[in-house]
Amino acid sequence: MSGHRRTWFVVLPDTEAGTAVAAVWGTVDHRALHHPSGRPWILGHWPDGQPATAQAGPVALAVFGTCDTDAHHLRRHAARIRDPYDALALAADLAGSFHLIATVHGTVAARGTLSALRRLHLAEIDGTPVLADRADTLAAAAGLTPCVERLALRLAHPADTLPLWPGITPVPPHHTALLTPGRPARTHAHWQPPAPTRPRPEAAAALGHALHRAVAARTRDGGLVAADLSGGLDSTPLCFLAATGPADLLTVTLGSLDPHHEDAAWADRAARHLPGSRLVLPAEDLPTMFADIDTPGPQGDEPFAWTRTRARDEAVTRLLATHGARLGLTGEGGDEVLQALPAYLRTLLPRHPATAARHLRGHRARLRWKPSDALSALTDPRPYPAWLTHAAHRLTRPDPPPNSSAGEPNPDCHPGPPPTPPT
Repeated sequence: MSGHRRTWFVVLPDTEAGTAVAAVWGTVDHRALHHPSGRPWILGHWPDGQPATAQAGPVALAVFGTCDTDAHHLRRHAARIRDPYDALALAADLAGSFHLIATVHGTVAARGTLSALRRLHLAEIDGTPVLADRADTLAAAAGLTPCVERLALRLAHPADTLPLWPGITPVPPHHTALLTPGRPARTHAHWQPPAPTRPRPEAAAALGHALHRAVAARTRDGGLVAADLSGGLDSTPLCFLAATGPADLLTVTLGSLDPHHEDAAWADRAARHLPGSRLVLPAEDLPTMFADIDTPGPQGDEPFAWTRTRARDEAVTRLLATHGARLGLTGEGGDEVLQALPAYLRTLLPRHPATAARHLRGHRARLRWKPSDALSALTDPRPYPAWLTHAAHRLTRPDPPPNSSAGEPNPDCHPGPPPTPPT
């Protein structure tokens, strides 16, 4: 529940060149882990209690983040690992949000999360491949300059993952990075989307099991855990899962300025069946949307995506810290996991028009689209860059009056593919 404390780490190959590159970060003001060979392996700043580590002969493991494992468990696994790919099997058995880094007989294997919340980046420093969890850490060490065009793209399209510094390569979330002495750095795909053949009840049970393990990984150490209780289907199930663990539960409901907002009634109903204590924070006591937008925010390696609610989120975090909460659970990401963006309707329409029409009715009801806007978006032939340029020209123009026959698509409704990043 801390504030903007900057954490980072870099991962070095088990070579003399890696030892030489370690000097870029000096010998003080950072923590260090070493390869079994004695050479520097991981350097950086991280909180006390991080990472969980283990070593067995020429094998060493480090887990940064939240995970349902400990040093004893890791040691048992380390003793069974014979090659870097064995470490991939270990990661598949763990729950949580973490980086797993292994050094196995001189080869480094490192991976983040499929959600891309915990990422890895690769760059060459003095000809030596180095991994890091932050792109700006590598950029500072390599003397790289950010690309203005990439920054503009990121501000317009926050979902893009291209680093802001040319010369830095992102490791795809579903790949493991490998640093082997005498060979160029490479990546290995450790996951691919499964075929959509699993029956819905079976898939729902698997999702429930995964959510239970993920929440249990965060409550296993006890203490006080805060959890958002908005009343929606994202956060409410997580509160009930958290209530099954050893931690004490503090649910938090943020008030709405809309007196007819339905989630509040569902939050009250759920709260009657949950243990622990509850905080209800009136909307008028919280920062407004876009408050403090002109003040520096978290020290990330890219523009912060949640600008709209940042001040509110920080205020709630500080309040929960005063109550002694060691972490907070939210339902962020639930919609993204369980709902497809409307962009798929563009390709579904010519192949299965009846299905597309049925899905379109559902999206219109949920998002309150006008029929004309929805049809314009579905039939708009422009690629994303052309639409984005058109939308930019309209930023300072007033919207057309209701029932206008302006004849041009609503720029807010284009569900096209993401743009091609500039080089």
